[in-house]
Amino acid sequence: MRILEIINPKVQSRTYPGTFQPKQGTGYKKRPGHIESGSFSVVRDDPKNPHSVIKTARGPKETQTDGFWIYVDYILKMRLWKNPYFPRIYEKKTFKDREAEQVKRINMERLHEMSKLSQKEG
Repeated sequence: MRILEIINPKVQSRTYPGTFQPKQGTGYKKRPGHIESGSFSVVRDDPKNPHSVIKTARGPKETQTDGFWIYVDYILKMRLWKNPYFPRIYEKKTFKDREAEQVKRINMERLHEMSKLSQKEG
């Protein structure tokens, strides 16, 4: 592994051969393995690294309407992952279906609530 592969986020685009189907129903219940589940995305543990999480948009509509993905693109474009006040993004994947709809997924550092940090960490 090269040092730049560790330091710089990996950005990939992949093609999905089918089409993304809209999610049925309005219930966004947490499933086993999910840390949090919301209207726009799902966050789960990264099985390879206990210090990171995987965040995935629920679908193409959520990818377009959630401002978080604009924030992630800005961090990557401006190389802000070097700044300790922005989340460290290790990998970003964009999945495109045959109708050019997109769903995004990132692997990022695990964030902690300020109230759970020690005074030195906070």
